[in-house]
Amino acid sequence: TLNAKRTNTSYRFVVVHSAGADIGRLQAERVQTLATYIGQTYHVKGEERISTDSERGTLGNKMQETYVMSYQSDVSSEKIYARLVDEYWEKNRSTGMYEYNALFAVSEQGQEPVWDEFAVTAPSGAAPVLMSVVPGVGQFYKGQRAKGVIMFGAEAATLIGALYCDNQRSDNIKKMTEYPRQVREYSDRASDWKTRRNICLGVAAGVWVYNMVDAIAVKGAPKVTVKPAASRSLSFTPMVAKDHAGLSLTYNF
Repeated sequence: TLNAKRTNTSYRFVVVHSAGADIGRLQAERVQTLATYIGQTYHVKGEERISTDSERGTLGNKMQETYVMSYQSDVSSEKIYARLVDEYWEKNRSTGMYEYNALFAVSEQGQEPVWDEFAVTAPSGAAPVLMSVVPGVGQFYKGQRAKGVIMFGAEAATLIGALYCDNQRSDNIKKMTEYPRQVREYSDRASDWKTRRNICLGVAAGVWVYNMVDAIAVKGAPKVTVKPAASRSLSFTPMVAKDHAGLSLTYNF
């Protein structure tokens, strides 16, 4: 799905996997793991050499490292470029081993990459809160599908239960007029069904409130966003001198 979001085909997204007992070592060796993967997948032969170039992001907001993997042989020389987008790991409690995954943007073979802007965000804010007016929808939006199903199912079940109980209460009230000799019996039944209806409504209200609190307080599953890189940018910076103050205008080509 990420590859479908690219604005060009000069690069692609690749996930490399490794496992071990030391998470620090797995992180330190992730580029070497990627280089080995590229050599095998792209069928590139030759001695591997890895270097790192740092450059300011195209939006000017952070430094980004580009890994340059050179493959040199007697008959060919090739360079592959890569950028780390995100990483994820989890520990197996029974074995004590870490499962580590790194997401890279990797240039296509024989091409200079035209990078897009990558960002990792956890959905939060107003959107999931507004969606959670219908319980579970906000959780679905944040990528928490199991929780969303539980929220929606619990709310639907309690409302259906409340509707059923209210129908039974109305039916017993109707029978009070149809069978006056049994009015007390049907009155007690109607009261019982009313209590059950109110309990269902109370549970439904509790589920709805919990659903809204969860939408406000809990961030969603991280998502990688891809958008076109800004090649030009205009910015204003406050400037203060001894005899004047103003704004400095900067335009990046």
